[in-house]
Amino acid sequence: MKFRNVSLTLFILVSLCLAQERFAEKTKPELGGPAPKITGLTWIKGGPVQIKKGNVYVVEFWATWCPPCKYTIPHLTELQKKYKDKAVTIIGISNEPVRTVQPFVKAKAETMNYIVAVDTDGIASKNYMRAFGETGIPTAFVIDKNGRLVWKGHPLADLDEVLEKVVEDKFDLQQYQKDLAEEKEKYERLVKNYMAYFETIKTAGLKDAESLGNKIIQDADAQILNAFAWEILTKVEKHKRDFSLAVQAAEKANQLTDGKNPAVLDTYAMALFESALHRIQQAVELQQKAVTLTTDNPMVQAGMKKTLEKYNSAAEKMAETENTTD
Repeated sequence: MKFRNVSLTLFILVSLCLAQERFAEKTKPELGGPAPKITGLTWIKGGPVQIKKGNVYVVEFWATWCPPCKYTIPHLTELQKKYKDKAVTIIGISNEPVRTVQPFVKAKAETMNYIVAVDTDGIASKNYMRAFGETGIPTAFVIDKNGRLVWKGHPLADLDEVLEKVVEDKFDLQQYQKDLAEEKEKYERLVKNYMAYFETIKTAGLKDAESLGNKIIQDADAQILNAFAWEILTKVEKHKRDFSLAVQAAEKANQLTDGKNPAVLDTYAMALFESALHRIQQAVELQQKAVTLTTDNPMVQAGMKKTLEKYNSAAEKMAETENTTD
């Protein structure tokens, strides 16, 4: 009887925990819903702040050790200055100790001229970052005049455009959510094609993977195109490498970054070099075949042999360069 009572108690406790988890999932905040409260903060510069309807808020999560976060500081300061008379409040929240954040903010002085707080109790991070599955910083959230959380993303991404529309009551949340869903679907399709391409290369071959490669080049951004080209050139077995596709991917990545990204330029140069080496090796093979087919005409064969020597010499020099680089 005692065992039954213990088992029943455990069953009830487990059921309550599961019900609580399901309730938490149902009440999880989402874009377009009420913005979570900002509580449990230690105010370092300005504040305290409570979210009120009629005002617009930008809540950014950052850290003193984060290089990208430091780049956003002057930008957020400019935005606060731009909208200071339009009921816009920018708040930077760090989860570091006060003793770390305070001297950093003091040293920044007017270059960090917006409200700064420390997430002492971890409530803000839980309600915003973890609730939305965000793990990277800096990440900013925009709260509109109706107290709704309408946007989240990198402060140097679409924040300027979104904030202007929110302030002017022109932000179309439904369209934004639709665009977000389409972007997510596109990204998932891209990842699927990316994985399938390299699996098909292993199991089938270049011809079967060609259409997947073309879809990747059509849909991918510069970062993924760069990774795609690099993986073709370094991870795929040499006899299965599609050098032409690698060049296309690297070339488009270079165009998208205006020829100013060193990592992309490095990949593009490698793709061109490897493609040229591959073509020279193909030229040697074709010329060798031409020589063997002209045994009945010594004069023609002699000329073709000279051409073959030239191709061989070029191939050897490129191969030496490749080995030196490696």
